[in-house]
Amino acid sequence: MEYISLLPYLNSGTIVIVHAHELYDNTPFLSWMARYFIRRAHIVIVPETNRLWILKISSLSNASFFFVPNRPLDDAISFAETQLQTRDVFMKYMGSSQCSRYLIYQGAFMRRRCLHELIKGFKAVPFTDTGLILMGADFKSEIVRELIELSKDDKRIVFLPRIPPPNHYFVARGCIGGILLYAPISLNNIYCAPNKIFEYAVMGLGMILPDFPSMAHINREFELGEVCNPTDPVSIRDAIIKLLHKNPALHKRAAFNFLESTPKPMEYYCKIYDRIKSDL
Repeated sequence: MEYISLLPYLNSGTIVIVHAHELYDNTPFLSWMARYFIRRAHIVIVPETNRLWILKISSLSNASFFFVPNRPLDDAISFAETQLQTRDVFMKYMGSSQCSRYLIYQGAFMRRRCLHELIKGFKAVPFTDTGLILMGADFKSEIVRELIELSKDDKRIVFLPRIPPPNHYFVARGCIGGILLYAPISLNNIYCAPNKIFEYAVMGLGMILPDFPSMAHINREFELGEVCNPTDPVSIRDAIIKLLHKNPALHKRAAFNFLESTPKPMEYYCKIYDRIKSDL
């Protein structure tokens, strides 16, 4: 997204490729900058189809747009049982010894990720054998301190620091469910399926998803998990309970079918390379 570095190549006869990860529709300057460079690019790569069309229309660009999903390249990771390792990590961070199955959130700790609502919803889940792992915490940040305070009376909830890829898989793949929630504050959040959906699918996890158009559509087609109102703790609680009542094997099969429906990134990049050769 370092668009400024492309300035010397505009109008120079060089083929310019822009990889647009976000819409930035609620950040005016970044949104303007993205449209400026997309309008002057020859090829634009976007990791999600709705995001692609929004950018294509808003930028008025004549570039060739390519959808390349941010699907992990190491999707041959075994679905073998690894709960012992996940449990070891859970216990290391002072989780309840009664927990034997785990849900995970992994990613940035931001207010727009609805983590306060998630914790409130999870605390109302009545199962003592289910733990919640929140991975990616910066323990010096204000929001993490707030979340720890909110959850301090529930030993089923633990906070982990960021574990660099691919090592984070060794915790996630021993879980039965992955959580990705976003507040409805931007077009990007409402209409675009996040990249994390591929990562959870590679792990074979059931998912708790926001009931927004793109993700709800994917869930209707593949039955990856349960949707909820991400701003409502009661809705989140109900979605978690429904997920926990289902056989995890069904979600592993659904995740496999979802991944099989999406070609691997290298297949897309081969098409992009062919296009570059035709433009030379």
